[in-house]
Amino acid sequence: MSSSGHTKKSVGQGIPLPAPADWSTDFEQRQTVDSGLPYEEFTGALEISPSDPQQYRLLRLPNNMVVLCIQNNDTLQSSACLSLHAGSMANPPEFLGMAHFCEHLLTMGSKKYPSEKEYAQYLTSNAGYSNAETSMYDTKYFFKVSDKAFEGGLDRFAQIFIDPLFNASSVERELNAVQSEFNGLTSNDMWRAFMISKRLCNPNHPFSRFCVGTIDTLQGEAERRGADLRAEMIKFYEQYYSSDIMRLVVYSSHSLDQLTEWAVSKFSAVASKGDTKVKLPGHLLTKTEVGKLIRIQTVASTRRIRLEFPVENPHPWFRVKPFAYLTSLLTHGGPGALVQYLKVRGLAHGIESDLISEVRFCDNILAIDIMASEEGMEHWQDVVRAVFAYIQVLQKAGPQKWFYDEISVSREAKFKFKETEFAMHIVTSLADHLQDEYVAPSNAASTQVQLREFNAPLIAHYTDMLNPDNMRVILVQQDFDIELPETEPYMGAAYRTDAIPSELLDDLHGELVYEGLYMPGRNKFIPKNLEVQRPAVLPLWFKRDDQFFLPRGDITLNIEVPKLGRSPRMTVMGYIYEYIALAGVYYSIDMGYEGIYLTVYGLSDKLPLLLDTVLKALKSTKVDQKLLDAAKVLHLDHFKNKLNDSASVYAAREIQYMSYTPDWMPKAILREIDSITVDKIQEFADTLFDSSRIKMLVVGNHSEQEALDIGDMVIDSLGCTPLPQHLRTARQTHWIEAGFIPASNSAVNLRIYMRDLPDIKSQAMGPLLSQIIQLRTKEQLGYSLDAIATVSSEFELMGESNPAYLLLRIRQDELTRCIEALAESWIEKKRNQTQEGTSFWSCIMSGYYMFDVDERYAESLKSVTRDDLDRIPVQDCTEIAVQVWSPKLPMPATEDVARYPATAIALHQCLQQDNATELSLDAVHRLVDGIAASSDEPFDTLLARCVDMAKRGIEDGFSSKTLADIDAMSSRLSEPGSRVRTALAMAVEHAAATARRTNGFVKGHSRLRISEFGDFRNIGMLPSPDNVWVVPDSLAFKNAQTLLGLPVPAQRLVPKYQ
Repeated sequence: MSSSGHTKKSVGQGIPLPAPADWSTDFEQRQTVDSGLPYEEFTGALEISPSDPQQYRLLRLPNNMVVLCIQNNDTLQSSACLSLHAGSMANPPEFLGMAHFCEHLLTMGSKKYPSEKEYAQYLTSNAGYSNAETSMYDTKYFFKVSDKAFEGGLDRFAQIFIDPLFNASSVERELNAVQSEFNGLTSNDMWRAFMISKRLCNPNHPFSRFCVGTIDTLQGEAERRGADLRAEMIKFYEQYYSSDIMRLVVYSSHSLDQLTEWAVSKFSAVASKGDTKVKLPGHLLTKTEVGKLIRIQTVASTRRIRLEFPVENPHPWFRVKPFAYLTSLLTHGGPGALVQYLKVRGLAHGIESDLISEVRFCDNILAIDIMASEEGMEHWQDVVRAVFAYIQVLQKAGPQKWFYDEISVSREAKFKFKETEFAMHIVTSLADHLQDEYVAPSNAASTQVQLREFNAPLIAHYTDMLNPDNMRVILVQQDFDIELPETEPYMGAAYRTDAIPSELLDDLHGELVYEGLYMPGRNKFIPKNLEVQRPAVLPLWFKRDDQFFLPRGDITLNIEVPKLGRSPRMTVMGYIYEYIALAGVYYSIDMGYEGIYLTVYGLSDKLPLLLDTVLKALKSTKVDQKLLDAAKVLHLDHFKNKLNDSASVYAAREIQYMSYTPDWMPKAILREIDSITVDKIQEFADTLFDSSRIKMLVVGNHSEQEALDIGDMVIDSLGCTPLPQHLRTARQTHWIEAGFIPASNSAVNLRIYMRDLPDIKSQAMGPLLSQIIQLRTKEQLGYSLDAIATVSSEFELMGESNPAYLLLRIRQDELTRCIEALAESWIEKKRNQTQEGTSFWSCIMSGYYMFDVDERYAESLKSVTRDDLDRIPVQDCTEIAVQVWSPKLPMPATEDVARYPATAIALHQCLQQDNATELSLDAVHRLVDGIAASSDEPFDTLLARCVDMAKRGIEDGFSSKTLADIDAMSSRLSEPGSRVRTALAMAVEHAAATARRTNGFVKGHSRLRISEFGDFRNIGMLPSPDNVWVVPDSLAFKNAQTLLGLPVPAQRLVPKYQ
């Protein structure tokens, strides 16, 4: 970061372009205490929010790497992020996706730590994890870990940038991981449209190239060129991985001196190769690319009208932030705004506008996205005319200082009263921020939310770029009445490119005056009183801020009404009512099965006024036919798209339907939408709050009396009477419809129910079980494993393997050092007011009111041993699993699932995936039993004999294909990380354990027989060899289950005021 040699340019009408920030002054040479290594420290004043309790230090290492050290005395978790200013735009044209592939392979071992699993295993064993991401302009690597293990994590982290091994043994697996990521995006309409939008940019600009990478664009291209992919990837690393374009942020409770010592000693050895950033050739969109009309076909029922305008690099003007001003006006939701004009005419549901986030620090594209209705798509030209009519309003009015000042006041308050964020977010956002050459050293610790300098000529200049001759239009929807002859080569999306109709351009060049479009009025919600009230007492469900001392507040409401969620029709009417009621408020709430959830938060001075405005809008809703039509189309699209959800989402939803009631399938809701009329929804709205039960939490900079006044205001605004006890939420069951979903991957969602546990220690076992090691790509299962712990533990895994295999791998994973990590997460101090309020609200909504539950759990875990998990009685735990099978795989018949162990099915499916298609399931099962019978031999020996045993164990008369299949299996078994090898190991282990099982005991541990849970054969369920029930009829299963009662509070509530 240096200003030397910079030539000032001009932008617009004689507006001088600011120079990059000066990083040549206010740095003093220092030396570390322990290692005696040199570095430079910034001695000027760092701009830091006055409410920020953290300490900062800015360093520059001898290799020109910039480092920001952050000390937070209250954190128990440390984190670090390194940003490299080279991403997918650095991809060699012949190897598309190389930057992403390099990101995957880089962490697989270093010279000092050669094991490819060392980095990940160290973090995981110390309550941490790592990740990385490749954007168009940069690559970020980041991790978090327990404070006490931070030095070790930081050392392993540094070594991957100093001496990475790029193990040849990892190449194929990480290629598969890249391919798996790509496969997960192919049905994502946002990505499909993005790929086409990029492709139709300036062909000389690297932004226009494919970026994700596939096996074909990497390994396939290397083979076609006679090149070695690993060698080419090392060339890429050597060319771009320079310390000069790296920015490091470290965050911990360790002292700044200690963090400085570690950063200097561990990262100074990263090689300096000079400024290796990609030199970008011109703009993303040139005169050749503008003036185009692009139609893109979607998978889901999505409708979007997108206007793109090429604009000059705004980063030199970070003090002005002209696009913060422009996008605030373009997306304004008040009277006179564009979104209101389009909504009331049934043309659109919403508007978003921003610069393209995929590129930074260079010329960019301003996008205006209109979420259009069906009518809006049919009349897209009218929508575009309305957009330009509004732009003309802005241009005629000129830059308004009062509006700029309103944004400035809000952002200044956000900076002044900044809340502490999560460590991972802090380090990643600041590392990204430090890559901006216009960020001065004094601004290194703040991400520049403020608007500091009103510049009317500059804002007018950028506004003038929003003109018809500097635009392209993109129409995105599922069906067009015109042929789309072109296909994007990677994701397969169909599209068409034409010129924007000349008659439309003529209209846009003329004067457009639309009644109902005008500059917004002043914002009455801008806070004026920022005085902080100091705490005195702590009333029930009111928590005055006694920790953060910020003029902020959080008000959370749950309004329980008997109508919501009682039937599919009432459910969708709630969604439609929400859309119509808040069309003029521009605020969102959540309609759930337990009522209406509403949270307002921010600076406390105007929060009651904002809440009153939202509640009155809910209460006084008048239904308009056009708004109703728009809402119906929006929700038709939404629930139709749920039928095309990914496999993991679908599996999770099935689990939810099996577990909770009331809960409705998308198909059931879709059937009701067309029947909803203006009269029906108006009656729904008029009577919704006749009787209700309200729960409320007020947290923050409010007095006790103010909290009471807010409660009175809520009752007055809604005008409701108390909900009688007999009208409280009643539980029901509902048919779970079977059906096919066109997902390309398989998924498993496993939920383990733990109920009636006798004490806090036993209850803490549920969350403890959820601390599972992430399954990423070590066995090419899927990209991630998510674990969620509530009253039950839920595990989700998605990938291209078959569900039986995925499910078994979840059960095979070991829990490692989870107790300490979980305890730390429970007792760690809340970082901000919102996090504290959310914790209180969870306790309220649970019905237990145990506000110190985290502390109780953490204390109880101190005495937990590894054997305690085994002592949880089997009868207290119930598993329910949903398997979603990819259409690429043959799903086993119900009878096969009931007849064969899951391990045999998993192995058979893995073989099928590896083209061993003629080995029958029965033959595989007998093969496994044969190997298991020789369990006295080492397993590797058994694997070596696998093929011979297969040939002896399967009946005579092999076809050549079958013999070829066995040879293929033999080949796969020779690969250490292959899924066939892993599946076979699991199958043999299971078969051997089954053979040892007698009288309901396995390896000395008690196991209930399936009959002890009750016999469900009378409702069509089949018992499997794994002691689980196969459920072909979800309705029968659900009707057979006992519903749990309502929670009993852990303590008696005594209200302060009656």
